[in-house]
Amino acid sequence: MVDLTAQLDRTVRLLRQLLRAKAGRKSEQLSRGHICHRSRLSNSGAGTSRTRREKRRSTATHENKHRGRKLLPLHLKGERIEHDLAESDKHCLHCDQDLWRIGEEISERYEYIPAQMKVIVAKCADHLPLHRQMKMFARRGVELSDQTLCGWTAQCAQLLEPLYQRLKRFVLAFKVVGTEDTPVKVLDRKLPQARKGWIWPYVGDRDHLAAVYDYTAMRERSGPEEFLKSYRGHLQADAYTIYDVFFTKPEPGT
Repeated sequence: MVDLTAQLDRTVRLLRQLLRAKAGRKSEQLSRGHICHRSRLSNSGAGTSRTRREKRRSTATHENKHRGRKLLPLHLKGERIEHDLAESDKHCLHCDQDLWRIGEEISERYEYIPAQMKVIVAKCADHLPLHRQMKMFARRGVELSDQTLCGWTAQCAQLLEPLYQRLKRFVLAFKVVGTEDTPVKVLDRKLPQARKGWIWPYVGDRDHLAAVYDYTAMRERSGPEEFLKSYRGHLQADAYTIYDVFFTKPEPGT
């Protein structure tokens, strides 16, 4: 009776093992004499992981087209994390043999990696006001005061001043220059709400594609008059009255 019970236990274990093998990959085969096997993950590299991802997705797409959850995009960088058995669990206590791998289960998930902070201010590239940048940095745990950001901006302006003057001379050397005024909101702590400032672009003709900008706190004639005081050529502008002086009393030689 004891031998029959032991044989029955071995038979049950073998049946369970066969069922697990059938549920796994068909290419995996049981060893010829082993009745106790336990699955473990293989030690594959990152390159093999991507190849397997592509094969699995190709098969899944073919078999389950238009069904279930969409597969993760292949262009995302993959990272293989293996959850393997401990070495002590890879040896059968009943048959005294090393366990063979009979399959593996693979799952994929998204993981968000937060942006990294670098000492690069994106105000001009992304047209971001300084107070918005302060909030962006604060969300990343970097506290910057408005005085610091304003100081950095002022230092950049000083460094770029020679380039600005060179660009101004370049544009004003054209025979035709176009301009207009564009209002912009300006924060002023002395006022309960934002006030208006004015940006004046000066653009060359179609054969000289370049533009230079000027800023004034008021929409007055003194702005373009000061900027164009050395210009000799043709000015294109709208019918705003501040431009009248340039057309009714042109300078000699213009």
